[in-house]
Amino acid sequence: PPSPPPSPPPSPPPSPPPSPPPSPPPSPPPSPPPSPPPPPLPPDVVAAPPSPPPPPPPPPPPPPPPPHPPSPPPPSPPLPPPSPPPPSPPQPSPPPLPPGLPPPSPPPLPPAPIDKPPSPPSPLPPPMPLGPPPSSPPPPSPPPPALPSPPPPALSPSPPPPPPPTPPPKATVVSDPHFVGFKQQRYDVTGVSGRTYSLIADVGLHINSRFQTAYTTGLFIHSETHDVQKFRPRGTWMTTLGIVFSEFGDDALHSLTVSTDASTFADVCALKPADCLYGGTVSVDGAETVHVGAMSLSAVSTVTLKNYKSYGRVQLVSERIVADIDFVPPPAEWEVSDMEKYSHLNLKLHHISLTSQANGIMGCSVRLKYDEDGQPILRAFDKDGQGVLDGPPSLYEVPEVTDTSFPLYAEGWAGQHKDM
Repeated sequence: PPSPPPSPPPSPPPSPPPSPPPSPPPSPPPSPPPSPPPPPLPPDVVAAPPSPPPPPPPPPPPPPPPPHPPSPPPPSPPLPPPSPPPPSPPQPSPPPLPPGLPPPSPPPLPPAPIDKPPSPPSPLPPPMPLGPPPSSPPPPSPPPPALPSPPPPALSPSPPPPPPPTPPPKATVVSDPHFVGFKQQRYDVTGVSGRTYSLIADVGLHINSRFQTAYTTGLFIHSETHDVQKFRPRGTWMTTLGIVFSEFGDDALHSLTVSTDASTFADVCALKPADCLYGGTVSVDGAETVHVGAMSLSAVSTVTLKNYKSYGRVQLVSERIVADIDFVPPPAEWEVSDMEKYSHLNLKLHHISLTSQANGIMGCSVRLKYDEDGQPILRAFDKDGQGVLDGPPSLYEVPEVTDTSFPLYAEGWAGQHKDM
């Protein structure tokens, strides 16, 4: 029969705000479907004992009690019953085993989660000692095997010592021409342009030179062409120099001639100017040469040709004489093309062996002359060496630069030749 309608409940007193409803307990996991019965075994096969069922999972822990009694929740509609899990599909039957083989064991089930107590911490390893134990020290390591020492490197021969510096010249003839004698006399000898003079005449040594018109910097108007030049004629200077000498103990004569004249190899030198002497002509024992470098005249004598920045040098080295002969070209500001005409030679004697009979414009300077007061004459009285020379420049003229006939000095020699 129909029940009477319920009466309305009385209104409850006001209560604190409702707390969230407790979460429903978790539903247990669905149990696995039962395994199908194994197929019947042949009569001669012994069945393996069944595996024990896994233990049931432990029940979940109860929820913690609330801090204060919760108010009764409002009635909620009943939850629908959980739907049953879908039936698992039937497992296919394994194929029949051949006779005589035991049936395979069913695969093991996954282990159920079990709350294990925390494992105790593993003990720490004992501390390692920082130093060696206080026991006896370890035995010393054996010394390494001695390696054979390599042989000392072969010492290369030390280079030869550099040649000693060239000593200051003992006598010089430079420019137009200024002489410095062997006793430090200073004098000029102008002579006559185009003449050849004996500079030194001694035993085993003759030096002769040809003088030509010299030039110096300065404005000049040519008397014939009326051209204005940057240089003008003044005095004379040496343009050709000849040295004839012999070695000690040997009567054979060697000759060296240097001139400002153009070389016969000028065309070849124009192709390779660095291989040739910078201007002029050089003849050694009568054979012309222009190639820079050293050549031997004898076992103890050499001639060397060398170029410098603005001039060329011919050096003679022997036991009797060491001399430099410089080829000096005209200054660039003169702007001349005829180099031979405006070039000259300088002579510097670094070493020379002379006797007391030496003669010539330079050779006579081995003997000092004195004035009326007994003072040595160290400077000439005029432009032709008066006071230093034994006579006028014409007294020293010779026919050519390789002449060896000029006489030695003797008492009264100048008086015998004063008319020359």
